[in-house]
Amino acid sequence: MLRLPLPEIASIDPNNICQLRCPLCPTGSGTIKITKSMISLDKFRLYVNRIPSLKKILLHGWGEPFLNHQLFD
Repeated sequence: MLRLPLPEIASIDPNNICQLRCPLCPTGSGTIKITKSMISLDKFRLYVNRIPSLKKILLHGWGEPFLNHQLFD
């Protein structure tokens, strides 16, 4: 049986909110039609604890990560 390795890198977006209006960005231009939200610290910990093999977490994506006030917690 083939066993695939668990991921060592994950991308977790702290939020999908941004105050900039970058024309090429789906978030900034308003073309992305999803509910704006921020991940809670509890949910972040839940995701990270489910993947013990992680060595690196990327905290960026479709929003401005520093708008999440729990980012440094």
